[in-house]
Amino acid sequence: MYLKLKLDNWDKLKFEVNNMQKDYDHIKVEDIDIFIYGYPFNDYANSWISARDVYQLYSRNGINFAKDIDGVYSIVILDKINKKCFVITDRYGIYTLFYFKDDNYIILS
Repeated sequence: MYLKLKLDNWDKLKFEVNNMQKDYDHIKVEDIDIFIYGYPFNDYANSWISARDVYQLYSRNGINFAKDIDGVYSIVILDKINKKCFVITDRYGIYTLFYFKDDNYIILS
């Protein structure tokens, strides 16, 4: 997976996802893309969290939902509506994401 963000053009942003990769989930709903790498867990519901679950939690609670999840994961939320990109990682750092930034782009991988 990689995400190339051109800093001045949010309309054409999209994830490039390799379907051969394991340990991930991805969903695009309206202008919000969610990518999960790893295994986030919800202690209250005693269940694994999918990209659709993250979308619903983010839609309801904003980014504050992240404080209530556990597990080992990295989550990327690309919100074209609000022109924001959030990268959330667990405290253990097992599922890491890397980034590159120059004057025109940010690339997450």
